Amino acid sequence: MINIENNNLIMNLYKYMKDLNSFYPNIELNQKFEQLVNHCVFLSKETDDIIIDSKVLEINEFCSKAEFELEKYWANEIINNLNPWEKIYSFPYYKNYLELVKLEIINIRFFIDNPSISLFIWWWPLPLTSILLAKYYDINSKIIDISSDAVTLSTKLVQSLWLADKIKIYNCNTIDYKDEQKYDFVSIASLVFQNSNHRLLLSSIYNNIKFDILLTRSSEWFRQLLYKKIERNILRQFFDIKLEIHPKNELINSIILSTKKN
Repeated sequence: MINIENNNLIMNLYKYMKDLNSFYPNIELNQKFEQLVNHCVFLSKETDDIIIDSKVLEINEFCSKAEFELEKYWANEIINNLNPWEKIYSFPYYKNYLELVKLEIINIRFFIDNPSISLFIWWWPLPLTSILLAKYYDINSKIIDISSDAVTLSTKLVQSLWLADKIKIYNCNTIDYKDEQKYDFVSIASLVFQNSNHRLLLSSIYNNIKFDILLTRSSEWFRQLLYKKIERNILRQFFDIKLEIHPKNELINSIILSTKKN
């Protein structure tokens, strides 16, 4: 187990983030987060775990705020561009998402031959995964998000890309959400596990939504600085884990595929 306080680069980045008044994207902030991402990917080539202390959890929160602001910024940039599809290709993590979605679909197809409909929970202002699923895999998505601002912005974005017939977005609380539609797979953002009600959220998904596969994105090793690692013991209260994938290349997220417990 490694303590991040022994890593000068990470501690310098931590102090920089802690002093920020805003996580709105700018050149310096973008460079700092790119530095953090690259460092975490490099260190994750070793399988040493990190000690999850208060500073790691703070960095998780900083990354979450920065990602939300980055998505808001890029959603507006794409919406207001005369060629929104050309603009979306410039999103800094577009290639990463493209490769991650490809990996997810390859593995979902071990369980479902031709997935065609999906549900996404808490997917923020730039629902790039749903956009890529619609464009490259002909998979329709429904997105539910607790943030009305994120829903408004992502709805405009989807309309600007002429995908409103394939991606439907709704503002609601997952805890209250019930659906008679059957989905091939449900995808939940790792953000769910940063919520104090995540056990209740998982229970609601288990009891109120019909689906074949649950896809969760998680993290391992030093990547836990960027995204919170999913708590397997809580996930296993409701679901049986069927497959875990932990990339060691430039992909940030791990992938966990589960089914409902009988």
